[in-house]
Amino acid sequence: MLPADGDRSVIHPHHRPSVGDKIDEPVPGLVAGGPNHGLNDDYMIEHLQGKAPAQCYIDHQDSYAGNEVTIYWNSPAVFVISHFHKIN
Repeated sequence: MLPADGDRSVIHPHHRPSVGDKIDEPVPGLVAGGPNHGLNDDYMIEHLQGKAPAQCYIDHQDSYAGNEVTIYWNSPAVFVISHFHKIN
């Protein structure tokens, strides 16, 4: 997988429902962690050694340290979106 450059959505998140549902596209609207200069998983270590910190991201389901979908990445996005979607 190519590193994301900020203009594409996450396609292969570390997200079990998206990986296990037998549908090519992930659940829409998910926010993944992003660049992780610590290279804290084996997939990142194997593919991103020597990259600049902002380039330490890879869109692959095995990269949990940078491509995981978690509540602490997605809850701020839901909060901001809820501000713009007001129910009358």
